[in-house]
Amino acid sequence: MNKKNLIFAGAIIVIAFVARLVPHVSNFSPLIAIALFSGAVFSQNKFYYLIPVSALILSDLFLGFHPLSPVIYFSLGLIAVFGMGLKKTFKMKSTKAQSGLLIKTTLAAVFFFLVTNLAVFFLTPLYPMTWAGLVDCYTMALPFFRSTLVSSLIYSFVLFNVYALATSKTNDLVQV
Repeated sequence: MNKKNLIFAGAIIVIAFVARLVPHVSNFSPLIAIALFSGAVFSQNKFYYLIPVSALILSDLFLGFHPLSPVIYFSLGLIAVFGMGLKKTFKMKSTKAQSGLLIKTTLAAVFFFLVTNLAVFFLTPLYPMTWAGLVDCYTMALPFFRSTLVSSLIYSFVLFNVYALATSKTNDLVQV
């Protein structure tokens, strides 16, 4: 990883750390966007998936760990792997590039929702181990999913587009 990307990765970790510590709407977080971005931009380094995970672990040192923490870390690591698919050259003004980012960000948020709430169902005593309990678990989580999806979309578009503009020589073609 070159020095510029190392500084950028450090800044992303600090931003995610601070975003988790300041008061915010539940589940309104940059972590899914950061995971996707890490896979797209830093995947030449074999530890790229640790960028979102380290931001989460650092903030958990202050906020506290819980039994679902490993599931969340694993989910974000997999989302970073998924982000490698966003690593192509694209035109900033291209609707296709922006819609690809929209689709992948939405899929990442849905994946995170499905995996983490399945873990809530199996690893906590909140719901009975029945089909109705599983449905209830996902139903109760829907308000949180809205915040997850909206924040992931906002942070993804800002992060990818700011990085693309910052690294572009022509502001048209960008290697992400």
